Amino acid sequence: MFPGLLVSRFGPLTAVPDLNATVRPTYEEGTMAFIQTITIVTDKIEAVDSMLDEWITATTGERTAQRATLTGDLDHPNTYTQIVEFPSYEAAMENSRLAQTSRLADRLSQVCKSQPTFHNLDVRRVDELV
Repeated sequence: MFPGLLVSRFGPLTAVPDLNATVRPTYEEGTMAFIQTITIVTDKIEAVDSMLDEWITATTGERTAQRATLTGDLDHPNTYTQIVEFPSYEAAMENSRLAQTSRLADRLSQVCKSQPTFHNLDVRRVDELV
């Protein structure tokens, strides 16, 4: 595919606007951001919210996580995925070694219907679509 061209199954190639004006890659050469996703199944999401609030307070000044987003799966009731962003894999492992993180994991297991599912993801590309 060539930038600036769109293939339509209903007609010939068509020019499209230059997306570089609105899409800015934020990945910098030599840096490797890291994301960990944690998927849980629970019918006690209010308890999970409370535990997360306590963890945030308890880890102030110590945690290496930069952003955490808790999502609810619209297609699977009581299924939630937390997306946690770190500056690097090493920073994520440092965060995992915090005593408060271990306590959170233990407490979460008490309100989840199954073991959490973890995915460890190196960030390859981020596009700010503004």
